[in-house]
Amino acid sequence: MRKSKFLVNVGKRISKTRKTIGISQAELSELADLSISCISKIERGINNFSAETLSKIAIALDTPSSRLLNEKCDETAISQRYDIEKSLEEYTCNEIDDIIQIINTITKIKKA
Repeated sequence: MRKSKFLVNVGKRISKTRKTIGISQAELSELADLSISCISKIERGINNFSAETLSKIAIALDTPSSRLLNEKCDETAISQRYDIEKSLEEYTCNEIDDIIQIINTITKIKKA
């Protein structure tokens, strides 16, 4: 059976995200209410999955499912985004709003 490139890439992103946050396949399977075998097969790209299964995994990894599906998110970007998200946990909502305004300003400058 030929592996789907899409499924392999999604599996790699799930695996990388899981390893970045420091949990095992067994822990992910418990958090997502899926079997270890299912997690293993998805990470290796040999098991297709439903939207519901992807959602369970994303919730267990505390990451948007779109990030797991996004071809543009390489392993470094996933790790960096996770680090940023964890760093933001110590800020208030008002401080986060200020950070978002700064990011939006930088984005506008880059596009100009």
